[in-house]
Amino acid sequence: MRLRTGTTTKAMAAGLAVTAVAACTIGNPASTRDTLTFVSTGSPFQDYQKKAWQQPFTARTGLKVRNDGPVDEARLRTMVEARKVSWDVVDTSAAAAEQYCGKYVERLDFSVIDQSVFPKGTVGRCGVPAYFYSLVFMYDKEKYAKDPPTTIADFFDVKKYPGRRIVPPEIAVGLLEAALLADGVPKEGSTRWTWTARSAGWSRSSG
Repeated sequence: MRLRTGTTTKAMAAGLAVTAVAACTIGNPASTRDTLTFVSTGSPFQDYQKKAWQQPFTARTGLKVRNDGPVDEARLRTMVEARKVSWDVVDTSAAAAEQYCGKYVERLDFSVIDQSVFPKGTVGRCGVPAYFYSLVFMYDKEKYAKDPPTTIADFFDVKKYPGRRIVPPEIAVGLLEAALLADGVPKEGSTRWTWTARSAGWSRSSG
């Protein structure tokens, strides 16, 4: 996940993860030796994915791609636990790929994956980035004409800038990371932060 303070946030949108069991001999019955089942969000976005990489991939390797969807993490877990997996590659969040790594999605074999083709710091143990997008923070220019918000900290400052906030429903898009930056946690560094819910808010501890 890559974040930048200010009005625009860059985030790794999704990772391509290989479902657990699908890489084993009892894997995906819907796929054959020359076909992979790919799961994403559906049309029209998945149609663009076909043109962007599936068609070139098939032309280069001869492997066909069968499309399915939408992505459903509960269904993914159920399939793996039942050992009846019908998906091979899933377009999911980087957070989900890390959370399910080794249990519901396979660890990647970096002896056959060239990590250098991906931006530094974006490859996980069980997923690689599929695409990037931006989160744009917007505000009412008329209401805050004299003193507009300019940083991520301003977005979370409900006293200085009262009013409702609208955010994406998925926590994986970087909302926790944005809150950490707003609270003064350095963007770079080796400090690990854990958050514990308290009745009055959040308590931060390092470890």
